[in-house]
Amino acid sequence: MLFILFIYVSFFFVFFCQLLCNEKLFSGCTCAYQASLQYFSALKEEPIDCSLSHVLCKPHLFSFFSPSSLRDKNAQCSECVSLSGVCGPATSGWGVLVLDSGCRPRGISGHQELEVLLHCSAHRQERPQVSSTGPNKAAMLVDMDLHLSLHSHLSSSSSPPLIRVSGLYVLLRVKLALWRYMRSGSNIPSIFAQTVKRHPNKPALIYEATGETWTYTQLDEISNAVAHWARGQGWVSGDVVALFLESRPLHVALWLGLAKVGVEAALINFSLRCDPLLHCIGVSESRAIVFGAELADAMLEVNSSISQSMVRFCTGDLSAERLAALGAQPLDPLLATASRHPPSPCVPPKGMNDRLFYIYTSGTTGLPKAAIVVHSRYYRIAAFGYFAFRMHPDDVIYDCLPLYHSAGNIIGVGQCLIHGLTVVVKRKFSASRFWEDCIKHNCTVVQYIGEICRYLLSQPVRPSEKGHKVRLAVGNGLRPSVWEAFTERFGVGQIGEFYGATECNCSIANMDGKVGACGFNSRILPNVYPIRLVKVNEDTMELIRDSRGLCVPCRPGEPGLLVGRINQKDPLRRFDGYANQDATKKKIVHNVFRKNDTAYLSGDVLVMDELGYMYFRDRSGDTFRWRGENVSTTEVEGILSNVLDQTDVAVYGVAVPGVEGKAGMAAIADATGKFDCGGFLQKIQRLLPSYARPVFLRISPQVDTTGTFKIQKTRLQREGFDPRLTTDQIFFLNGRAGRYEPVDEELYCSIVEGRLSL
Repeated sequence: MLFILFIYVSFFFVFFCQLLCNEKLFSGCTCAYQASLQYFSALKEEPIDCSLSHVLCKPHLFSFFSPSSLRDKNAQCSECVSLSGVCGPATSGWGVLVLDSGCRPRGISGHQELEVLLHCSAHRQERPQVSSTGPNKAAMLVDMDLHLSLHSHLSSSSSPPLIRVSGLYVLLRVKLALWRYMRSGSNIPSIFAQTVKRHPNKPALIYEATGETWTYTQLDEISNAVAHWARGQGWVSGDVVALFLESRPLHVALWLGLAKVGVEAALINFSLRCDPLLHCIGVSESRAIVFGAELADAMLEVNSSISQSMVRFCTGDLSAERLAALGAQPLDPLLATASRHPPSPCVPPKGMNDRLFYIYTSGTTGLPKAAIVVHSRYYRIAAFGYFAFRMHPDDVIYDCLPLYHSAGNIIGVGQCLIHGLTVVVKRKFSASRFWEDCIKHNCTVVQYIGEICRYLLSQPVRPSEKGHKVRLAVGNGLRPSVWEAFTERFGVGQIGEFYGATECNCSIANMDGKVGACGFNSRILPNVYPIRLVKVNEDTMELIRDSRGLCVPCRPGEPGLLVGRINQKDPLRRFDGYANQDATKKKIVHNVFRKNDTAYLSGDVLVMDELGYMYFRDRSGDTFRWRGENVSTTEVEGILSNVLDQTDVAVYGVAVPGVEGKAGMAAIADATGKFDCGGFLQKIQRLLPSYARPVFLRISPQVDTTGTFKIQKTRLQREGFDPRLTTDQIFFLNGRAGRYEPVDEELYCSIVEGRLSL
């Protein structure tokens, strides 16, 4: 009851705020979901942010038409109950239609312009004519099933879109579902059981490598076998089992089956070797490890360092000799003979706020941390992706991301387990096979992360790249310089870019395809979703505080650290941290929004524009200062990558003894060994200011990336520009000579001893 009361209070509060702003709100037709036509005062000179509906309307962009202009041509419209309140008196001003996702037709992406013509189909058959003026000439026709009809019109305009999913709708939809599941004592396995009942024979997972298809019933039964096997091992609720295998349907069945009996999985990056692998196994305090036969060599490297008390199981084909050398048991025969019936509930039962599994951070700044994922977090991430980007149960998702990562496992597989979508699981990402796979399996949604879109752009043109049915690409890390090139070349109608980390409580989403933006948050009602950009010292990254000791919020255009208020009683605001408590404490800060509060430190620098759109700037510490100017590594990387035809580039700052700030250095992937420094310099001189041009270049056969295609800079920064620490070619930008020169030991000593001016 309290939550329902909160919803009503929220709506009344929004309405009251609109009245204060001289905004007039007219409610419109409601069917399964709500659509409303909002009119704003034309007396204001500044654009009005419609806050919770995430809509901004500028009078010079769109022509205004009032309901009365339609009423003249449709005399019966005012009598239509479904349009009650819409056909009122003429209003001077400008308006925009807000359409919730349930009423949004398929195939209409966020950046498409629509012409809206309001009419009552119960009383007229012909389409009313409405003139449209201004730079974006359009008419909009909206379909509400019973009373309105919809036609789309593509537009190449870069203006803000007229229609977008209501952020309030998505927020309340997810929060209401979580509240209901928490009240009923549900968890992810029980939610999945409901999905199985709805779609028993529908394909749930398709393994692209073999074409093997698991229906929902089969996935349920195999996960039941895993649950009975786990219970037979004597594991109880709260125990941890590490999973170390490449992406395939069994990966999902393993962690899901373990969850059915309360056992928590630790999902380990299959790219890890030696010390990082040992670290991840150890930090989770796992009682056992399940590894794939394809990773037997990696296991053999660390086997002697793993405790003998840790039970080892292998899935896949591995000889008896190698199994014996690893001290491992074959898992597949054990699962084949286990019961397929649902296991009895675990004791004590696990609810939405209990641990589901661990996902490790990517390790771009050090050893990976084991982030705790509770059941409510899994649901929240998956549900936000589903509703925010308007997915449908009949969508087919192409998931080429690793299942040890939240993007592949939650944003991707979560749509299968919770919403009934079919997911195609790819063992490993392949740029050359990407579009062929999408065509083969009739995929309508694809996932990306990090540099995947750039890798696809670097591929030669193929007929298949536009012969697909993909309408939506969902992910994070899409550079603005790549965004439009990707959509235009491959014909993908909608980009669902979001910002978030597995453990964070400040995720945001770009619901309408605003190029370059990773999300949106209302500037008028920021406390509805309490996240902020706060000012930091750009050199030390320490929080700047005001006279009251509180953090200082950033103004539009000012880069700042993203923080999210913590409330452990709210599943959308809670922060569960990491397996290591010290790592958890480092992510929590106090006295941010008000005295004695707590907030999550994202460690990422973003910037918000005047409309409320947010743009990713840098990871904390990636921005460096040189010649009195701040240099954004992300921006420079994007420019250099374009100059080099989408080549991998890592930009970072390196300290030079006796010189203030950090000099820019770029590691560039070039397997040919014929990198043209002169041509490169000529291009960047036109595109970058002098302070942003790399002082040092490092030419490598390849640039280190994480398993999720993020550039890894830790080793590069540590080695700096010292030629004794690497076999890669290193060059120095000699400003006086106007060229890049090879760095040998003599030149290196001249630089560090200050004999050569930078």
